[in-house]
Amino acid sequence: MTTVNDEIRALCQEMQCMARRVVASDLVLGPGGNISARWNDWMIITASGYSFETLTEEHFTGIDIVSGRQVFGHLKPSSETPTHLACYRNRPDIRFVLHTHPPYTTAVGTTLGEIPPMVAEFPVIVPRLPVLGYVTPTTTEMANAVVECLRDADCVVLGNHGMVAVGETLEDAYNRTLVTEESARIYVYSRIVGEPKPMTPEQIERLNAALSAREEVGGVATR
Repeated sequence: MTTVNDEIRALCQEMQCMARRVVASDLVLGPGGNISARWNDWMIITASGYSFETLTEEHFTGIDIVSGRQVFGHLKPSSETPTHLACYRNRPDIRFVLHTHPPYTTAVGTTLGEIPPMVAEFPVIVPRLPVLGYVTPTTTEMANAVVECLRDADCVVLGNHGMVAVGETLEDAYNRTLVTEESARIYVYSRIVGEPKPMTPEQIERLNAALSAREEVGGVATR
């Protein structure tokens, strides 16, 4: 097994911090969910069966992306390792993968087959969001289905399961998950109050046009 260096330790620490934020945001429960990062030709991923809030450096394992061989760590890697590996093998731009179990996203996505755009941030941060029907977790079938969805998207909802978000940064993956959960939650609240009113395609188009036309200098919008 390979010795862990300072760069890998820094990645593990970054993922530990993010894991605690994910828990604080109610995006996972118990030992659910997993996080990984690309480091050169390796994937650093959380070990199987450990809650996010208890993660330490020893709860991460290293996997060779090409061969799938474990290169460091004494614990068993996450059961969703096949999906994480498939993401890195098929999308060289991906540096982080975040798999969570957001309750509102899972409920709404499974029931409706979509997440309605209830907040303006959602279509901006998540312009495309495929929703899969149920696929058996931990399987190659799931890995293949997720990768197919991520060919032209950066996150996907898994029916009766959760969500996978990817990004060049871990913050990107987290924000995609968070804003999706917020839109799903507001949809559920709207159903309690009355009839939900998602943003229309025309409203989203106008929003995107306004953002594209906006120029900022020093953080101040200019014309």
